[in-house]
Amino acid sequence: MKKNIIILFVLFLFLSSCRDNYISEKAPPEIDFDIYTANGLNINAEKEYNNFSVTCEGTVFSKTTEKIKFYLTNNNPGNGFYFYNTPFVEKKVKDKWISVDYDSSSKHFARYGFCGNENDSETCFGTVIYLFPEFISDPDFGGLYRALLYTAKNVYYCEFYIE
Repeated sequence: MKKNIIILFVLFLFLSSCRDNYISEKAPPEIDFDIYTANGLNINAEKEYNNFSVTCEGTVFSKTTEKIKFYLTNNNPGNGFYFYNTPFVEKKVKDKWISVDYDSSSKHFARYGFCGNENDSETCFGTVIYLFPEFISDPDFGGLYRALLYTAKNVYYCEFYIE
């Protein structure tokens, strides 16, 4: 009996410690913000992540569209930024945004990237993030969707239709 209580106690400690490190499937993992600036490179890394804009190359796409381009721009000149190169996808269903499975791993590896140039303090840096509609897993494919584009601190949304 005492042995069972000890096993349960150890199991409880293990599970409670795992819960603190749990990362939601709704967001990319956290990153080390100072990977570039800490190494002596003359790169000004964004700290606030509060002045970004997102645009999409079009608003209506067909089910056979090869890829959709999203442009993520930091409007703070000279500030490089971290971004997750794979968007997350949601669909609007009855006035609610519902998460939709999207796995483009056969096209590219999902990871963080850094957008910026050493010794450049004047450019508003931007990057392109691609969404491949063929990898959206939605039994009722079509309708209003939005891409969730992640930076190190914020998420930005861009809506589009698939007919």
